[in-house]
Amino acid sequence: MDLKAKLEEQMKTKGEVNINSDTLAREFTANDTVATPKDNMDTATSVKLSDKVKNDGMLKASEGSLSTSIAAEMEKIKSAALAQQAVISDLDSPDFTLDITPEEKHIFLDALVSNSRFVLPFSLFNGRYTGEFRTRTQAESYAIFQLVNKELRVGGIENQMGYSMRLRNMLFAAQIKQLNGVDYAEIMEPLLPIVAGDTITAPGWIAQTKIWDAMNDGLLKVLHEELRKFEYKYRTMLENANDQNFWKAELPI
Repeated sequence: MDLKAKLEEQMKTKGEVNINSDTLAREFTANDTVATPKDNMDTATSVKLSDKVKNDGMLKASEGSLSTSIAAEMEKIKSAALAQQAVISDLDSPDFTLDITPEEKHIFLDALVSNSRFVLPFSLFNGRYTGEFRTRTQAESYAIFQLVNKELRVGGIENQMGYSMRLRNMLFAAQIKQLNGVDYAEIMEPLLPIVAGDTITAPGWIAQTKIWDAMNDGLLKVLHEELRKFEYKYRTMLENANDQNFWKAELPI
């Protein structure tokens, strides 16, 4: 009952009002407690994905979410640059909502201030299949796109599906840290080919993609869906990190 209601009740039942400094102090303290906002770092947050998060070109390309016209462009001119541009401009993404826990926020903030990789665990099939994803570095993202683009130009990738699968497995090589008790190293140097005269040293991490080439396609699709969720959470938290208070209650679509 608020202060006004209490006073009205006193007047109705006793015909008089009794109020003193202690009553006012308790009332104002109670109101201050109610009005104090919670620390958003320590509360779970449901947030819609911004366009920037939903429309990430690398993630969309690895999903295979390309329009039919992109496959024709790739076949006609072998231009990954145009294919990627079309990924950005030709999207039909539904709205997504993410639930981000306080623990995930704190893990993200710790990684951000320590300049280390953001790592989150995942669990599939009621815990029968578990693992961890890690974020990529800028150098790794650049190397992945450079290599897949080169393979597209020289004819190593023949169609849209091949492009998506190749990119997906490169992302797995970079971002799957652990899977069912098996640890996977960060992708190895050199990230890009090294040319010294007539000698070309291939990127050291190419062999790491072959691990995923040999896996069951159904499992890879499930893992890719989990990777999408991981990337969406990470990029959404990056969006929030631009705010001075770090965590906004909701992001605009």
